[in-house]
Amino acid sequence: MEFSLIVPLLTPYDKNLEIDFQSLITHCKILQKYVDKIFIFGTSGEWPCITIDEKIKTLEKIIEEITIEKLIVGVHSFNIKDTIKLVEECKRINIRSIISLPPIYYKPSREDFIKYYETLSERFENEVLLYIYPDVQGYTVPGEWILELLDKCGNITGIKMTSRDYKYVLNLMKSVKKYKHNVKIYVGNGYYTLIHKLAGGDGVIDIFLNIAPGLYREAITRNNVELHKKIIKIYEICRDISLIKTCKSILKMTKIYSTDLTRFISREVSEDIVEELIREIGEYLIT
Repeated sequence: MEFSLIVPLLTPYDKNLEIDFQSLITHCKILQKYVDKIFIFGTSGEWPCITIDEKIKTLEKIIEEITIEKLIVGVHSFNIKDTIKLVEECKRINIRSIISLPPIYYKPSREDFIKYYETLSERFENEVLLYIYPDVQGYTVPGEWILELLDKCGNITGIKMTSRDYKYVLNLMKSVKKYKHNVKIYVGNGYYTLIHKLAGGDGVIDIFLNIAPGLYREAITRNNVELHKKIIKIYEICRDISLIKTCKSILKMTKIYSTDLTRFISREVSEDIVEELIREIGEYLIT
């Protein structure tokens, strides 16, 4: 069974906090050699911090250089008008897959949850993926809601599940696979990469694929527990700091990014942390 590696692409900025398209394209070109898909505008890509016009411009730049089949586009927004506008743009340029968080902050009812994804499914005839992230959403989506949605929307083909509780992921995966076995379940926490593969999952979508995709590829290809321990070690090293900032600091050090800036307030990553990461996974860092 194929186990996919999907990178949730970071968004690099220049010193003025404008999107650094040169760094972005350089990074994408390197990543596509290692991963199966590139997920644009996810949590790792700081989606709430990027305007709809910037998202459209970013898509236009990326598809000039990267094969469309490699791309998954996050269309979630606090504003449904922006979501629909981005979906229409994805249709225009023939994107094959979109993904979306459910409504956040304003907790939806079951009917609102279903209606949101029905709207996406009706407007976008290609693949639609769900993005379930309880810590960010502020609520846990009941399994019955998801099963009802799968019954109503035939083009929902996969679910990304980000949770520190793998039992939640596993139980929901079992329910979904029993109901519709061909729906793919991706774990959004690399800590569980090999566990998810052995449990029958379909892939991992993890931020550290931005900096060490070769480590993940080798770990899953060889079912190598020792290499998986290195992935776990990354999480332990970065436990109390921003994962986005950490990855950007590494990419700045390797000169793929010009800065490690974010559009949200984030502490600097100490040289000690960077050095510890290099000692642990230095041979796998992309350059």
